[in-house]
Amino acid sequence: MKLSIHRYLTAILFSFNTLLFNTGTSAQVVEPTFCNNQNTEGYQRIEDNGVGREYILYPPTLESSDTPSALIINFHGYGDCANAYAEDIGNLYGLNDLADDEGFLIAYPQAMIREKGDPYWEPGDVGSDISINDVLFARRLVSDVASKVQIDIEKTFAVGFSNGGMMAYDLACTAADVFDSVAIMSGVRLDGACDDSISKSILHFHGSDDTVIPLDGSGDFPSVYSSIDFWVGQNQIPEDSGVSSVLNGGEVTRERYIGGREGTEVNLYVINTEFDKPAGHTWFSAQIEGKTPNQIIWEFFSDATNSGASLEAAPVHVETTNFREGDGDSVVLAFDLFGDVDGRFDGLSITATGELDEVSNVGLVKVHLDENNNLAADPSEFLDQSTYTLDDGVIHFEFANPVFTRGAVVRILITYEL
Repeated sequence: MKLSIHRYLTAILFSFNTLLFNTGTSAQVVEPTFCNNQNTEGYQRIEDNGVGREYILYPPTLESSDTPSALIINFHGYGDCANAYAEDIGNLYGLNDLADDEGFLIAYPQAMIREKGDPYWEPGDVGSDISINDVLFARRLVSDVASKVQIDIEKTFAVGFSNGGMMAYDLACTAADVFDSVAIMSGVRLDGACDDSISKSILHFHGSDDTVIPLDGSGDFPSVYSSIDFWVGQNQIPEDSGVSSVLNGGEVTRERYIGGREGTEVNLYVINTEFDKPAGHTWFSAQIEGKTPNQIIWEFFSDATNSGASLEAAPVHVETTNFREGDGDSVVLAFDLFGDVDGRFDGLSITATGELDEVSNVGLVKVHLDENNNLAADPSEFLDQSTYTLDDGVIHFEFANPVFTRGAVVRILITYEL
């Protein structure tokens, strides 16, 4: 089933690739009545000065709640219909199930038929007609949902696939007061104004074998890396703060930039293979280190609105356990801590699964702050030491009082004495 959906989405976006930059006579912007969205459960319609715009809302049956709900606006790709997109991404790819589990709302808006003869999104906040101005439509959509059910305006997010991803990128600038952060699936940022004061967290998934919107760009599209570079600069994130991680045994790589203005970050997941095939132009669904992209998106949105400290550990590959000749320490674990660590930790607890060594009595376990990023536990970087306990293959370390004041990324080395 997933393969057939993948072909369906790819076929739609190939037509987008060939049509987006064609020139021709201007046609009236009209609704795609062939979509028959009105026959779909959750159908909603906005009327504004005689103009109608449509969207599908999930869950379709709204119940009042004392707790305001988060809202995700999910924009379809070129040539698609909101009902078909909601069926594919919402039901078959499980985004609606995740909404049920986590308690958020999803709106699947419908694009208008424009001069190229198909429904597609047009970034740019131009004009006061919601049939033409998709940014204005997005704003009206949020207001319309808010009139029906209590939402948390500080937890309103935009996500989009391909051409819909272009729209999500645009809203990060043109509707920054409405959308907290955005996620992009197989899209790219087009040129457009963005006020210098705007900061937004960005999450982007892209296939390395995408031939519709190539990762490195084409004659029709800028490179995905230019989108990432733009937001790293826009968020005032130091360029050298980027950390690369190899995930799923090389099937996925992640570039992460954190420590931006207002706590923003930028993440790019490059999918090399999915389901044992080259990763192309699609909505990705295979798990990445045990989490689906849908789950990663929701956790990203949730973390973006969490004012408390947030920490995440990413393992660092250690080429060899012995980092220097002769007697001394041996690196066992190395990992990077990301998050709100521009202060101090008054303790550190680490749990690992496996065995430290075939020798049962290892001795003292030590923690080092790898300021030099050389995977070598230099004496000047020593923080604390501990014994360890082993319980059914789970190793527990407790370090009493290490203090870190090194910023948003901290590399930790766990060593033991030979």
